[in-house]
Amino acid sequence: TRVALSDPSLWAGILMENREAVLLAMERLTGWLDQATTVLRHGDRCGLERLLQDARDARPRCQR
Repeated sequence: TRVALSDPSLWAGILMENREAVLLAMERLTGWLDQATTVLRHGDRCGLERLLQDARDARPRCQR
């Protein structure tokens, strides 16, 4: 929501300057969302818990 409330020109510049890193992050997020969609669609609770645990485990690494 912070980006949505900000100047589009400013954020367009930031995203373009960091295009490769942003694309990589978006691809990773898209992959995770695809996996989450699949496990939810199939009612795979264990698979969903695994995805959520992996995300939880990765979070401290992202805060460094």
